[in-house]
Amino acid sequence: MLTVALCQTLSIIEALKLAGLVLTRTSKTQNRHGWRWL
Repeated sequence: MLTVALCQTLSIIEALKLAGLVLTRTSKTQNRHGWRWL
């Protein structure tokens, strides 16, 4: 069970990293493209 919890935690961290990258990229290109990615 410990390894499963660890894998889930890593997956959540990866998802948050990906979300952070998307939000950063979206805010950077907001002036040109608006919020079409949301």
